[in-house]
Amino acid sequence: MRYVINRFREPGGAAPPADAHVRDFHRMLPGYEPTPLHRRRALAQSLGITDLYVKDEGSRYGLGAFKGLGASWA
Repeated sequence: MRYVINRFREPGGAAPPADAHVRDFHRMLPGYEPTPLHRRRALAQSLGITDLYVKDEGSRYGLGAFKGLGASWA
């Protein structure tokens, strides 16, 4: 089984903040709302890890996927 550990995640911490200009641009887009994270405790336990969160990009801007947002972040 393969998995990725987010090296920016610290216990009790968060990823470094996005550049203020980029963050503000995205927040002004019509329909903007924070991406929901879904905690998956049972799956985390079965994988032998403390926590597992799934980022749900399925309904963002009606795209059905997160790939379209990557271009505007870049």
